[in-house]
Amino acid sequence: MIQRAWINPAFHFDSFSEAFMTLFVVQTYKYVFIMQMSMDMTGEGMSSARNASIYNALFFISYVMVGGVFVMNLFVAYIVDGFNLSKGSTTADVYYNRFMGQLKRSRPKYKHFSLPQNRLSVLCRELIGKLLL
Repeated sequence: MIQRAWINPAFHFDSFSEAFMTLFVVQTYKYVFIMQMSMDMTGEGMSSARNASIYNALFFISYVMVGGVFVMNLFVAYIVDGFNLSKGSTTADVYYNRFMGQLKRSRPKYKHFSLPQNRLSVLCRELIGKLLL
């Protein structure tokens, strides 16, 4: 007769910290081995049986898919937020904003100027208009 003992594998769900670490490894590393081990689980105090529960595999597959989308959204949000925080903070942006503000303050008051009333100015305007056309 051979004595046998059950030894927990490297990744298991017996405590919160180990479960958290197992789910972290599933999300960031290869999860097939852990998924196969979870499919072999039968119950507490019972020996494992091959492919005893397919629902455990469905959990891991859905966890990887949903978790991947969630992590991708966090990554994109972090990049966009960093871009928006640094927007307008470089020296070139500061000079450009100052320049545009000065242009707005010193632009002409009127969009259209009145026609000249001086006879010489009217003749020059007509001459230039005829030459350009």
